[in-house]
Amino acid sequence: MYEAGSKRTVVSRAREASGLTQVKAAEALGLGRATLNTYEHGGVVPSERKTWDLLSGLALGQRSAGEVRPRLFVSFGLAGQRFLAVDGALVEFEQIANVNWFADQLDSCQLERVLVVPGWDSFVAAVCEANADRLGGRSQVVVFERLGRPAEDVLEESLRELIVQAGPWLSEAFARRAEA
Repeated sequence: MYEAGSKRTVVSRAREASGLTQVKAAEALGLGRATLNTYEHGGVVPSERKTWDLLSGLALGQRSAGEVRPRLFVSFGLAGQRFLAVDGALVEFEQIANVNWFADQLDSCQLERVLVVPGWDSFVAAVCEANADRLGGRSQVVVFERLGRPAEDVLEESLRELIVQAGPWLSEAFARRAEA
């Protein structure tokens, strides 16, 4: 869904996260490439239901019989691809507008490859397992909309945690850049 002021649409970010080219994604979604291109660039805003259908078709992992909608996450490039986390837990989004707002905010921080990642439970379990060491041995997910906290506060805390985690890497990167 495209929100006013968004730099990219959630469909564009999710398609990139899927790893599919636009042509392959359009085929997988049963769309023409021109239609997907229009959705990706905000020329046409798909309904919320259509957007969820698109996200379902682009979701990572294996869909189980009971899953209706994929779970939504934000990832970004910084010393590798990372997922947005707060209080040591991965942040999941239930609302398309919220996930896109967070992605826009991370884009404005000049982070690379800010993506919306739709995933089925099997994918989420694998991500949690892979991130358990970084998250202090916990493999936890929190749903943003259930935190009861303002988006700006969650974003600020997440960025503070990111700076602490990436501090040594950032220091080295800035030193290398200054030498160049």
